[in-house]
Amino acid sequence: MIALGLAGLLLIGASATTAPVAGEPADAGPGNATEHHVDITSDEMTIVPGSHQAIAVGHVHAVGTTFVADCDHGEATYGESNGKHRSIEQMVMHDHVHMRRFSDGAIGESELATYTAATKIVVMTGNPVLTRGLNVLHGDVITMSLDDNWMEATQPKADMVRPTRPEPIHIRAEHMTAVDGGKHLHFDHNVHLTKGNMTARSDRLEAEVDDVNSDEGSKVSEMVLVGHVVSHRGNQESTSGRAVYNGDTGDVTLLDHPVVTEDGTVTTGDVIVVDGATGHAHARGHPEVVMTDDSGRDAGPSPRKTSAGSHP
Repeated sequence: MIALGLAGLLLIGASATTAPVAGEPADAGPGNATEHHVDITSDEMTIVPGSHQAIAVGHVHAVGTTFVADCDHGEATYGESNGKHRSIEQMVMHDHVHMRRFSDGAIGESELATYTAATKIVVMTGNPVLTRGLNVLHGDVITMSLDDNWMEATQPKADMVRPTRPEPIHIRAEHMTAVDGGKHLHFDHNVHLTKGNMTARSDRLEAEVDDVNSDEGSKVSEMVLVGHVVSHRGNQESTSGRAVYNGDTGDVTLLDHPVVTEDGTVTTGDVIVVDGATGHAHARGHPEVVMTDDSGRDAGPSPRKTSAGSHP
């Protein structure tokens, strides 16, 4: 094996004259065709003869056209020479991995990360964390595309900070996909949502997010919960097949057989809107309110059941 000394430099797919400066190449950006060009520097580097592998140890720093990464040590596998340079095929980074995607500023941190040049995808394991602005995502595995601002996570735990709101929105699920730099989020299976004094669970959740990278927090313009939706707010419980949260008003619109129960009062209708400020339930389309007396017996339908809205 050939060991390069301190501050050893291995250029894979880029010459010294075209190597980037200040940690970010001038042509960085999504969709760049030269992603195989990655510059790697480290305190010590070993080239393994016959294996197309380089082992870097100490202050490892890698710069591609779409990302920059740092770690304690790593291995790079490269292909055959094209006459001038060798192109990287895969890079495995170990310990204190820190990676930034140029296109949207997303930062990934983990104990292990595997980058594959053919797909431009990084798979992070070992307590992976992804941050955009003030938003934080934890997961068992986080997979990040460096080419199209796409990512997915298993067992995601997302915390989204909102401007002027003291509590972030917490979302847990078994799987999550984000596209367009985190502006569109999709959570699947055993979804749990916490927003202030409201909690909810459902089969799926779709969220539309604005100002993803803002230092003041993101605005969640809409969340749609689908499938076996159950939510709680104080003494109020709501069930429905679908629930739509309006980020501007805070109102939640319940659809598909909605039922709201609070302090012995049951409200049903084709559509029920729960006021975000007061918690009052307004039923539309065959509204009915059934109240129970102090003993818990059915006191019969409320006279308000034929009105356009009900306030249990």
